[in-house]
Amino acid sequence: MKKIVAGLVFILVLAGVGMPFVSGMIMEKGFNRCMEQANSMYSETGTGTRIELVSYDRGFSSSEIVWKIHLAEMKTIYKVDEIIFIDRAKHGHTGVVSQTSLEKNGWYQNIVKEKLGGVDPLNIRTDYSLMGDINSVININAFSVDIEGEVLNVKPAELTFAADHTFKQFISKGAWQGASVEGQVDLGEVSFASDMKMISAFIWDGDLSLGLKKLVANDKETPVKMENLNAKYALKFNEKNNTLSVDAAYGFDSITIKTEYVNNASAHLGVNGLDVVAYEEAMALYMKMAATLFDELGSMEENPEQAKAVIEAKMTEISFQMMAIYEKFLKGGLEIYVKDLKAELPQGKIHGNFMLRLEKDLTMAQMFPMMNQPQMIFDYISFASDFSLPSVLVSGNQQLTNPIYPGMKTGLFVEEGENMIHKSETKDKAFFINGEKLVLN
Repeated sequence: MKKIVAGLVFILVLAGVGMPFVSGMIMEKGFNRCMEQANSMYSETGTGTRIELVSYDRGFSSSEIVWKIHLAEMKTIYKVDEIIFIDRAKHGHTGVVSQTSLEKNGWYQNIVKEKLGGVDPLNIRTDYSLMGDINSVININAFSVDIEGEVLNVKPAELTFAADHTFKQFISKGAWQGASVEGQVDLGEVSFASDMKMISAFIWDGDLSLGLKKLVANDKETPVKMENLNAKYALKFNEKNNTLSVDAAYGFDSITIKTEYVNNASAHLGVNGLDVVAYEEAMALYMKMAATLFDELGSMEENPEQAKAVIEAKMTEISFQMMAIYEKFLKGGLEIYVKDLKAELPQGKIHGNFMLRLEKDLTMAQMFPMMNQPQMIFDYISFASDFSLPSVLVSGNQQLTNPIYPGMKTGLFVEEGENMIHKSETKDKAFFINGEKLVLN
């Protein structure tokens, strides 16, 4: 019995001694898988960006990894060709802890030396668990920097990014305490959080939120103050129908410009039933065109007129190419909406809703007869809207209060007490404005 116990103890000791080596192997596998996943996504987006592993020196209890991101066409935006990272990892018994440095980047070291007094405010720590999950924490310490004679004071920030071992589920959160230029601008706390599942490079399922506590700009002519700006996004992928729904909720407590203000404003903007195949095709084309545009603009920084001409030409080009994709979006069930729009102004309150829905597939060929018979459009779409706003906001605007089309019996808005009211809807393949049928043909 004693020999069995001693044998078990010996095995456990060996396992314990060897765990750092095992942790290092697991980290290397996870690191390589992460790079492959990232490069696959970059390849799909067509930006030309890619990650390169320069070296991976794995020891028994520690590792040193050098890798870089080639920015390709994106260098026009970031003004650098590549970003070099050095990870120094310590292998533990339950996982690996790695510290990431940007010390090999001359451009970054110049910023630290010349702008930040030689003190690097950036700290990046990544934990690799034995299960393959990865968790990175980025801390930015407070610093000040002189920009054209003005001192920008940047407050601390902490950002957390986590991925599961499948590299499909990503959770992130962050809080930045803000920044200020004394007497001019005061930016309050900025926060974000997300829990997203990657379906493809362009299709994600999950929730994302952003928040800004306050923004004060003390401009002498037009001072601005904003409080509690927030945005929430919900992306839902319907695998059965291969469609995507996006709901964006925006709101703020107040915005004041000089003496004018808007309080307690919010709205939901969204799309339901968005065809995934068409969306991915459109996004791939857009990203490819954007990457090409950035590449061309890189040589035109000193010639803004030429850059403007190139941008206009590219926009025209992509518009023609997108025409072939637009029709693929026109599938039954596609819905665009604005819900629960509301705001408080000095003149009174505003609220409203809007919904446009495609009831069945529609092709470009089917649209041509509608040029002569516009009433046919209601064979394909349903529509509903309702708005209320203070009368003083539209007082004297005859385009809103009088009929503007021969088939209309009322204006877009009708007076009701101290407010102007609008209501429209489709019913029995006909369109009604403020209860009166609109004859289009």
